[in-house]
Amino acid sequence: MRSFAYANSRSMTETLAGLGENRRPLAGGTDLLPLLKSDITSVAELVDIKRAELPAGITASSTGISLGALTTLSDIATSAVLGGQYVLLKQAAQQAATVQIRNRATLAGNLLQRPRCWYFRNPAANCWLKGGDTCLAVEGRNEHHAVFDDSPCKAVHPSDLAGCLLALEASVTLQDAQDQRQLPLSEFFAAPEDSRRCETLIRQDELVTRVDIPRLDDDWRSVYLKAMDRKAWTFALAGIAVVMHKQDGRIDTIRIVVNGLATVPRRLRQCEDRLRGTSGEAADIEASVDALAEGAQPLSDSGYKIALARKLLGAALRCVINSDTEVERSAARSP
Repeated sequence: MRSFAYANSRSMTETLAGLGENRRPLAGGTDLLPLLKSDITSVAELVDIKRAELPAGITASSTGISLGALTTLSDIATSAVLGGQYVLLKQAAQQAATVQIRNRATLAGNLLQRPRCWYFRNPAANCWLKGGDTCLAVEGRNEHHAVFDDSPCKAVHPSDLAGCLLALEASVTLQDAQDQRQLPLSEFFAAPEDSRRCETLIRQDELVTRVDIPRLDDDWRSVYLKAMDRKAWTFALAGIAVVMHKQDGRIDTIRIVVNGLATVPRRLRQCEDRLRGTSGEAADIEASVDALAEGAQPLSDSGYKIALARKLLGAALRCVINSDTEVERSAARSP
């Protein structure tokens, strides 16, 4: 690890002054500190923002749910506010990392974390995402990598919550020293490209201050299911977030997002199209599951993820459409 200065911030003004490539914010640090230790990134100064007037906690209003940037994963996993139609957020947080990490990791940091790709995390590997000429996973080890070809980078986004919030049509508020802006998560997450080798559109002089979710009525249903290569406490090989509403016995709105199959959480619109307007019978679910692989271009050893995601999608759809409470209880059970 390279040496750096450390400062405590007590206000937003103090935090945002001079924020940029050489002055970075530190909250939970569960991703940033390992990146610094591995010399994947470097910084001249870290400014601790845990007491800097940033919002924390979860509040409900007539317009929806607001989650402060410093809300921890433990706060989300145990929140009484996030039941019912928002329960997929609790399910995702309960399956993320360990209890100790959840107690420290923040919502903003979880959304901004970098890929867990072993080439990206190896300081000796000059991968495309770090400025190299090619993604080393294409011809190398790629069993944990993408099956959709959205970017020169084949690493996958590691956040469980990101896909759930995308399915909820959440938006993120970004603050710099002069102003703030709000982006829907569908725009905030963007597959890396040559001119921007990063998974989000946040600027280096900005902070995430909160995430807002539009209000859903009580008759909406949601679920998050996840497949891992261990029983618990690891990143998703595949994860499925579903948010659904029925009107007069037919599905009028459904949003399906997959984690672990692309460089950013991916909306499966082709699967949604097979269900919208139907009553959600077994044949409708099967048609949706069959559509999942449309457009997929798996690498040499990542194709198994399609079968994993198909199985998860079928189970998730049965849960929200048929009120499969056993699936829901299993998904909500904390590791």
